[in-house]
Amino acid sequence: MIRVTFVHHDCFVVELNETILVFDYIPKDALMDSEPPVYLHGKMPILPEDKKLFFFVSNGNKDAFSEEIFSYYGKRSDSHFILPKDMGFMTKTKAKYGIHGLFNHRIHRVGLRQNYEIEGLTIYTLNPNTTGVAYLVEAEGITIYHAGDLNWTNWGVEQELYSHLSGSNYKRELKKLQNKHIDLAFISLDQRLGQAGAKLGFKYFLEHVPSDLVFPMKLFGHYDLIPYLLSKGRPRDYSLSR
Repeated sequence: MIRVTFVHHDCFVVELNETILVFDYIPKDALMDSEPPVYLHGKMPILPEDKKLFFFVSNGNKDAFSEEIFSYYGKRSDSHFILPKDMGFMTKTKAKYGIHGLFNHRIHRVGLRQNYEIEGLTIYTLNPNTTGVAYLVEAEGITIYHAGDLNWTNWGVEQELYSHLSGSNYKRELKKLQNKHIDLAFISLDQRLGQAGAKLGFKYFLEHVPSDLVFPMKLFGHYDLIPYLLSKGRPRDYSLSR
């Protein structure tokens, strides 16, 4: 079975036969102090206790990480946490959730452009050229890509050099996926970039990476970008989550 639940922003839950993968969980109020405030309305699904549970964190920013995930550390002995090495992990957080020791077999720190085998999962990390990582995960024969902050960030002529460098890095990283077949992909459609800028990286991914189901994320509540994207045509069929 494959069940995908969109919680909100870039948080998705993927449930397979024996495995549950949670990407970038944040609570509803995580972006309330943004400018303007972003109201999140999602709800975590029930996580079956007879399946291994993995939490993936793409970076330490408030729209991708909440220490609340570690509440599962004490609740479930089968829970694992995958975090970037460049992300801080406070001693007080460890103490709060009963996480002891400098190294812990259920907390896995990952670097850039590295391969890992973790509890039956095969994980490859990509470089978003900002902070954290993007994830390519193989679980139970299913290949899942979560882009994290890896995107073609085009701010237009005001930041032309940054936009050029971001586009070059995006294309370079996606080359690593072109010989893969991705079953589920979660890709940024960032409304802060404007309509044309938001669809740039999303459209490039669709045109260059073989994939079955592609879900937009990081819309900051602006779901009107989805019909706009569809109105411009789609290179291949894909699924849109709301």
